[in-house]
Amino acid sequence: MIWMVDLSSHRRNLLTLGKSYMKYAWLLPLGLLMTGCSHMLCSAGLDCSDYYLEQLDEMAPRWDQWLGKTKDERIKSEGPPDKCEVLVTGEEVCEWRSGGISGQGSYSAHSGYGQSSSSSWEHRRIFTYDQNHIARAWSYRGSLGIRNSRANSTSTQ
Repeated sequence: MIWMVDLSSHRRNLLTLGKSYMKYAWLLPLGLLMTGCSHMLCSAGLDCSDYYLEQLDEMAPRWDQWLGKTKDERIKSEGPPDKCEVLVTGEEVCEWRSGGISGQGSYSAHSGYGQSSSSSWEHRRIFTYDQNHIARAWSYRGSLGIRNSRANSTSTQ
């Protein structure tokens, strides 16, 4: 027995459905930006300075919370610093680093071709401790830019 199916009505329905969704296609890039996926767009080469400033603005209060606290408190919470140096003034400067490589890729089994992209990132948080081992200032240097605590300086670059 041979089944005969009229596909023309199915095609019409699919075309109508596709056209109705196309008018909402602009929502996809907007949704990506609003859901925190803008870092993916940044890695694609778009200007992301506003995104980076926003990220630094969000991180500053987390670093500010350590001002007035001891070096030991930070070590208990964040782990030991990667390095520390004692200055001639008796202050101590300690640095916590993190970094890595992030990327994405795709591969087509049909064509045998693929593509990938990757980028490296680094975050350096430097805290200055007084002679009593109390945090008095911090600075950030890294992939997001440069930022200093207000106690250190009010500049944002």
